[in-house]
Amino acid sequence: MVVVLMAGLKEIAELAGVSAGTVSLVLNGRAKELRISPATEEKILQAARELDYRPNVSARRLRKSGQDRVPTIAVFWASDFPSELLGRFFVGIQNSLLGKHEFEVMVQPYRQSELHASNLLTAGELFNGVILTGVSDSDIQFLEENRIRSPIVVFNRRLSNYSSVYVDDVEAGRKTAALFAAKGHKRVGMIAPDAQTVSITSRRTGFMDRARELGLELPEAFNFQVPMSMLGGQEAASTLIESSELPTALFFPNGIMAVGALPVLHRAGVRIPEEMEIVTYGDSEHERFTLPALSSLILPVEAMASACVDLLMGILKGQLHSPHAERFETPFVFRESCPPLP
Repeated sequence: MVVVLMAGLKEIAELAGVSAGTVSLVLNGRAKELRISPATEEKILQAARELDYRPNVSARRLRKSGQDRVPTIAVFWASDFPSELLGRFFVGIQNSLLGKHEFEVMVQPYRQSELHASNLLTAGELFNGVILTGVSDSDIQFLEENRIRSPIVVFNRRLSNYSSVYVDDVEAGRKTAALFAAKGHKRVGMIAPDAQTVSITSRRTGFMDRARELGLELPEAFNFQVPMSMLGGQEAASTLIESSELPTALFFPNGIMAVGALPVLHRAGVRIPEEMEIVTYGDSEHERFTLPALSSLILPVEAMASACVDLLMGILKGQLHSPHAERFETPFVFRESCPPLP
């Protein structure tokens, strides 16, 4: 599918048979002031209607001088993207506002995997640039196959045609399996979301591949894919404890699911970390205040959001002319559920 971009002054001028300057004057309401004939004015307005022209308010704002020169950034938030990340993401946005840049921000919800069916990315009258979160595989394919006019930075996905800020999710899974092996575990488990996103799939694949390479047992009965929620984690843990034997280490590629699983394990008498060590991914606030507190791989959401703004502002100011990718690390933070290696 090819995106049809919004008509501009040039296209309207060609259809109406006038100059782009005359079109600009009419669309800015100056026809009578500059004695442009009613017939010409109507011809231009008709052409604008036929081309579905919408005035680019943000571009007008950017053309103003002095303190009014403030861009608008649209954060596209995917419907299936973890809601607990939203607050952390906007802490990073706020840090950019307070510390480095001046801009306005708007939030535009969208349905994951439906970017191709939406004209939101071409709605240039609403914003100057876009930060895209939670894009699916099909969204990525759409973006790679189409040239979108709006400047775009993609959060936590790496694309060839757009600037991006990302982490290596495969590596996050792999180093968790390596940690379990280094601590002497032989039989491990994983409770993962059933969401088929690049990041979730990459963490799962990285963990399973590295576990296999290191000779760790990961039986099918210990490898769950359930809804990405506390309830999903709770239900998976309830099934897990019915097994005749349990894994001695458990990985949660989405940390909020571990929060739901912990009470089930506690009621079943599973001692953590003595009988089962747990590592999560994300390091949300919930994970820091559980009992026991959860060890986690840190997803630096705040710093990544701020970096997205930096890249987008660089594009808007003409300082970046080609796609730029910035990678962040996902270090461990060790707490009670899995102490560090001696």
